[in-house]
Amino acid sequence: GFDWPESTPAAESVDAAQLDLAADVMLGWPRWHSLLVVRNGKLVYERYSPGWNGTQGNCVKSTSKSILAAAYGRAWEQGHIPDLNATVKSYLPGYFAGQDPAKDAITIAHLMTMTAGLEWDEVNSVGPLVSSPDWGQWVVDQPLVSTPGAVFDYSTGLTHLASILLEAATGQPTREYMQQELYEPLGISFTRWDVDPQGFDFGGAEVWIRPRDMARFGQVILDDGMADG
Repeated sequence: GFDWPESTPAAESVDAAQLDLAADVMLGWPRWHSLLVVRNGKLVYERYSPGWNGTQGNCVKSTSKSILAAAYGRAWEQGHIPDLNATVKSYLPGYFAGQDPAKDAITIAHLMTMTAGLEWDEVNSVGPLVSSPDWGQWVVDQPLVSTPGAVFDYSTGLTHLASILLEAATGQPTREYMQQELYEPLGISFTRWDVDPQGFDFGGAEVWIRPRDMARFGQVILDDGMADG
């Protein structure tokens, strides 16, 4: 992972005993594998659960959506997606053939703000989505239950559709584009990113990343997109 400048908790005004206590509790829970603390841009604490270490990537689940959002910001900067109010249909017309014409109003902004209006239940819809032969088509096929832009509904399906659209806009797979435009300049990388049956990177989940690299991404977000000047 990223080679962080290191310091001690005491040097950065952090209580080391409290960090030890937090790690003892957290790393005793199932599926918690690491605890890293960065303070003042320096790594002051790093512990792993038994059987884990810093070289291993871990699935960060829906944090993948924030990685996708950062990729969208970069694509907007570069002019690949100049208008976030452009319709999804204008980039992915094949998915909208024979659909309810009201779906034509769904925009990129609706995907990213999860207000597209397509029926979705985050608990019960993910299974049918990943069991379907075409995930993007499955999302668009769902009935429109509210006016696009009117109602927020947390949806992993919409973020996956956004990943497909990003590839159409940039001409590169989402993972490849993200690696080139953000991760390589930051000195970090993915260890894995799962794909759908068509080979599109899963926009809503299943990014795997090493803990030190995850911290690096988080620091850049905290610093409003700035790193190393």
